[in-house]
Formats: sequence, C-alpha cells, structure tokens
Amino acid sequence: MQHKSFNVKTCNFPEEEDMKILDCDILVVGGGGAALRAAIAAKEYNKDLRVLIATKGKLGKSGVTATACSDRMAFHATLDHTEPGGPGSWRYHADDIYRIGGKVSDYKLAEGPGQKRKRRL
Repeated sequence: MQHKSFNVKTCNFPEEEDMKILDCDILVVGGGGAALRAAIAAKEYNKDLRVLIATKGKLGKSGVTATACSDRMAFHATLDHTEPGGPGSWRYHADDIYRIGGKVSDYKLAEGPGQKRKRRL
C-alpha cells in the first residue's frame, strides 16, 4: 500500500523526499481540549496503543480551546436580558465562539450551542 500526503497550503502533493510517513493505531486530528482528552482516553484504555496527534499549531498555544475566553464570554452571550439581548442573541454566542476562537472552528457548528441555549440553561 502506497501512502500519500497532501499539502493543504499549496494544494499539491509534495515530492516524495518531503514526505514523512508515520504509523499509529489512533490518529487524533487537532490539538484542542477535546482532541487532547481523546488522546488521553485512548492511552488510558490501552497503554500500548500508538496515539498520534496531528495539529497545525503548538499544543496549548493554538486552536479554539487555547484562544477562547469561553468561561466568561459564552455564558453571558446566551442570556436574553444581556446585551444585545432578545430572541436573536444566540447569534452573538455563535459569533463569539467563532471570532474569539481565532476563526478556526466551523461556524455552522458554532451556531449549535447558541441555538440550544435556552433548553440547556
């Protein structure tokens, strides 16, 4: 079986000498809190598993988890009586998730928690 890697920045396949092929049992994509927790859980489940984390930034320094102020901004943005308030205030929560998270998340996924806020609160 021949492995190929894809360079997202140039949208071209790199030269063979530029490729580094890594073998693992579990590949975790992303370096945010959920991804790192998944990697830890995999090792807790079976310490012999070879777990590889693929991330575009430094662990703990990039991504939504590291750049968001979720403990403060998320709760406040979901309340109808806080600015800007009203039934459409969930959009501000989604915007906060996306913008403060460095615009690295999927905006459609960011809308979900905002739209379901009343049921969850």
